[in-house]
Amino acid sequence: MRTAALAILNPDTRIEIAHRQTWLGQLAAAVVPGFSMQRFERVTQGTLADVEFGADGLGLSVMAPFAVLSGPTQLRSHQRGAVILSYDLRAEHAALRARQLRSHVPELLGALVLIVLLPLLLQRVVTRPLTALSEASRRLAGAPGAPPEPVPETGSAEVAQLARSFNEMARTVQVAQAGLAQSEFRLRATFELAAIGIAHVATDGRFLRVNRRLCDMLGYSSEQLLRMSAQMVTHPDDLEGDLVLLCRLMDGQVLSYTSEKRYRHANGEIVWGSLNVAAVHGEGPAPEFFISVIEDITARKLAAAALLVAQAAEQANASKTEFLSRMSHELRTPLNAVLGFAQILQLDSTESLSTNQRAKVRHIANAGTHLLAMIDDVLDLSRIDSGNMRVTLQSVPVAGLVDESLALVSAWADEANVRIVLEPLDDHAGNFVIADPLRLRQALVNLLSNAIKYNRRGGLITVRWHADAGQGGRIHLSVHDTGRGLSEDQLQHLFEPFNRLGADREAIQGTGIGLVVTRRLIELMGGSLSVQSEVGVGSSFAITLAAGEAVAAARRDFVETSTDPTAMNRDQATVLYAEDDEVSAELAKSLFGLRPNCRLVVANSGRAAIELALTERPDIILLDMNLGDLTGFEVMQKLAGDPRTAHVPCVALSAEAMPTFIEAALAAGFESYVTKPVNGKALLLCVDRLLARRR
Repeated sequence: MRTAALAILNPDTRIEIAHRQTWLGQLAAAVVPGFSMQRFERVTQGTLADVEFGADGLGLSVMAPFAVLSGPTQLRSHQRGAVILSYDLRAEHAALRARQLRSHVPELLGALVLIVLLPLLLQRVVTRPLTALSEASRRLAGAPGAPPEPVPETGSAEVAQLARSFNEMARTVQVAQAGLAQSEFRLRATFELAAIGIAHVATDGRFLRVNRRLCDMLGYSSEQLLRMSAQMVTHPDDLEGDLVLLCRLMDGQVLSYTSEKRYRHANGEIVWGSLNVAAVHGEGPAPEFFISVIEDITARKLAAAALLVAQAAEQANASKTEFLSRMSHELRTPLNAVLGFAQILQLDSTESLSTNQRAKVRHIANAGTHLLAMIDDVLDLSRIDSGNMRVTLQSVPVAGLVDESLALVSAWADEANVRIVLEPLDDHAGNFVIADPLRLRQALVNLLSNAIKYNRRGGLITVRWHADAGQGGRIHLSVHDTGRGLSEDQLQHLFEPFNRLGADREAIQGTGIGLVVTRRLIELMGGSLSVQSEVGVGSSFAITLAAGEAVAAARRDFVETSTDPTAMNRDQATVLYAEDDEVSAELAKSLFGLRPNCRLVVANSGRAAIELALTERPDIILLDMNLGDLTGFEVMQKLAGDPRTAHVPCVALSAEAMPTFIEAALAAGFESYVTKPVNGKALLLCVDRLLARRR
């Protein structure tokens, strides 16, 4: 048999593959003999091959449908083409007629053989391979992802080639399907397991798809969010700005945008998110949907807000500290003159003052001391509140500290006609306590001052202390008074700053912060302050601190009231005092006038002090820290850098009482730091100590 036509037609009957090169790209109706459009439509609408003989019996045509795929990744298609295979039987027919002419019988036999064998041959060579090809196409389209069984590459050469092409296409489709499945798996895993929220959002704001992190971030389930819109979970105050950005994205003004916005959690809380939105476009110019990527930045926002609050508080605290420091300096400077000259009048035995005049001087000194105590309390409370108060803990002898404290308040007790007793003293003389000696003395003096102030005339104050049994115990130090006592309601408000519990109506001086400072100082030292009181009977304040180990007695930092400053150190000495304040300079002259053996040289500026230090060769230099031309630090640096003056001890005098300033001065090389108002006896003792060390 001669092949008359072999062609593969696409859905519009255009020839894609043919046994003749000239047919390629032609319409079948134009080149394929006997092509029928009605037959083509009938075959492509079905799934079975169609076989027909020519009207004259001299031709055989087989047409089989197949699905047309638009690409290697397409798994199913409704478009169908057809395969046409036609045989020309005219040669066989002519031979048959020739044989008929030669012999009628052989002709009949040949025709019979042809009629019997031809269908079998067609079934084996054409119909069966095409049917297998059609069935394989249906399996490939109906079960995407399943590995297809290869079609047998049998039949005529053309059919076998068609089968090979189909098998190659099936393998390509299988590879494409596997790659597509893997890509989809990775995309789904990335979407669902991402550490940030991801959502597909429709152009009207509806959520189309959300991942697990976004659900956790907003507190909704996936089903709940898919019934909501992005606008429903956006904070109302951020909605307008978000819509403006979204409109710019839809209009094509931007390809994506990033913003920070607030979301409403399901429980009503605010969730801050860093949002990035990009548009996804299809065939048309308008976006089909949006991809939103949302990072939870709530913790960062809260931390930033807390930092701003902390910075504002720190700035406010620094401003307050600076203000208090300045006010302290401004108040201490005039107090230096008030208290200083009052002390000189009290110390100078040559002054012929009457009893009445001495009483008035004592009143001036007491009032100045009270004012100074109030200034110190305000500064201490500010330092404690701001965390700038520091304590230096060491083992302190209780008996010595009690003696020092009593020496400081004994004059006030005598004036108020209040007696102070220690009970018992001898049994516990060896007790030591872990504390900052300066701050513990301040706390005890405060308790004693209150016990004097709120006691009755002729009253009694009892100071007791005892230790717990065993090592590592605690020391209990208490102050009992026989004053008016406190009610239960007053005890509830006792440690409130500036609450004087009605004492302000009774002409009793005070600020209402002394006990607050006292308790906080004790707590800074790791202890506690407790109180018991009964109206009409009196009050008892108890300090509890950790017990310390016995150490060698340290030098006392207080001045005994019995000390005669004029009796100290009879050796001749020169003291240089740098002070630009005339009143303070006059006070120093009067104070050192009580010490004939000390020659005081006054310099009214920093540079003058440096020059006098070279010419006068002083034994001690007293430096005010705020001179007109130089600071005390600058003068100290120049003196220390000159071999002629580097050995001379320097003492700082200043109205600046902040601990950080004092520490800086001591670190710079000053031997001691004396705050104004200057305690005259303490300053003279400091000078004596330094002179004795030089000897």
